[in-house]
Amino acid sequence: MLIVQESSPPSSASMPPPAFLPSFGKATSKGLGVAANIMSKFGYKQGAGLGRDEQGMSTALTVEKLGKNAGLIINESQSNPSNPPHVTAPPMGVGPVNMAEAIKRSTKVLMLTNMVGPDEVDDELEPEIRDEMAKYGQVASVVIHKLNNVSDELAVRIFVEFTNVAQAIKAFVVMNGRFFGGRSVAAAFYNVDDFNNKDYGK
Repeated sequence: MLIVQESSPPSSASMPPPAFLPSFGKATSKGLGVAANIMSKFGYKQGAGLGRDEQGMSTALTVEKLGKNAGLIINESQSNPSNPPHVTAPPMGVGPVNMAEAIKRSTKVLMLTNMVGPDEVDDELEPEIRDEMAKYGQVASVVIHKLNNVSDELAVRIFVEFTNVAQAIKAFVVMNGRFFGGRSVAAAFYNVDDFNNKDYGK
């Protein structure tokens, strides 16, 4: 004769969690979370900067919402409102510009360098640039400006004015670092007041 006994499953209160699972999100030793425990093992102390000489970040990055699908990452050193950044083109090197830094100072005027050399400027260049930039938005104007006594890479500045900043950002993301005729294009945003005053040398 076979006797079957029914028993209820043990309640979750009486059954301890498996020992191999870490307690994510719960307080562990010293009241810290798992990530904080790992960081403390590597020498992190709250309020101190990261790195051997504590020169790095001391607080977490924050995100400022700019639109439905856009945000701006803010570091503690940039969150000081007493020093608003002056919108101007960063110093131009030969290579592409840091995208995150440039987008923080975005304007509707995009400056392209190292796209062509001084001997490649002709009457067909302006319509070619206008057609290429029209892929990213409505182009209001294109200005080609030559500088004297500078390297070949920096001698020709091409200014493209879009009808709004979003279009200029779109073009910047595509053009910065892009190879054009064997050259690595450097893109930067240019101060609108300087552009309107025809001050193309800043």
